[in-house]
Amino acid sequence: MHDGADPYEVLGVARGATPAEIRRAYLALVERYHPDRHDGNPLRGLAEQRLAEVNAAYELLSDPRRRARHDAGPAPDPVPAGAPADARREAAWRWVRRALLLVAVVVLAPVLLRPLIALVRLLVHSGPAGIALGAVAVALLAAWLWRRRARPPV
Repeated sequence: MHDGADPYEVLGVARGATPAEIRRAYLALVERYHPDRHDGNPLRGLAEQRLAEVNAAYELLSDPRRRARHDAGPAPDPVPAGAPADARREAAWRWVRRALLLVAVVVLAPVLLRPLIALVRLLVHSGPAGIALGAVAVALLAAWLWRRRARPPV
């Protein structure tokens, strides 16, 4: 089956065809294009090529998993094939940055969380003044994060 050929069209069946209908159509086409039926015929090579397409189409449609994958269509590409090279390169770097950020979080989280937990414990155990100071610090951090989120991209 050449690239782009629809296996349903090759076998001449509808998309919703049952496995029995697909098999019947396959057997009819095998009988029609079998090389033994075309001995001495100048179109024998064409019949062999057509039979190879029929076999490939039947192989795809007779396997329920492959048929379902074919019917679902190709997975969407995050960057279209016709996109400029810069866009494809940027998409690749985006994945690299995400992976590096994940590694940094996994490696640095324990290192950064220990002092933060110690600071929270210190503030809580220092009485009402420490709790108030901690609440002010959290409010300032939240306001700073909120402003960063609301900023338009440059």
